Amino acid sequence: MLAGTGNITKVGTGTLIINGTATVSGTTTVSAGTLQVNSPLINSPVVIEAGGTLLGPSMIFPQGVTNNGGIWDKGPNKWWGNGNQNNGGNWSDGAN
Repeated sequence: MLAGTGNITKVGTGTLIINGTATVSGTTTVSAGTLQVNSPLINSPVVIEAGGTLLGPSMIFPQGVTNNGGIWDKGPNKWWGNGNQNNGGNWSDGAN
């Protein structure tokens, strides 16, 4: 479980996997590589930069998403929440 007031920043190649609900209140940024989120990010706005990809079976981000990279939504939950959704990148919505 990730909790607290700090930020999460994914850098470098490869995949970082977050399991379990994360209650971090700072911004979650994917600068490069892939961030796989298997549970909701309850309090964190998400920013995907040009070199980053967000992957997950349950895309639930109540604080909103800014996408300048890529999103691959593999699951049945497609609720983004009450925050802003800004899409300047690629978004693939599929079950595979």
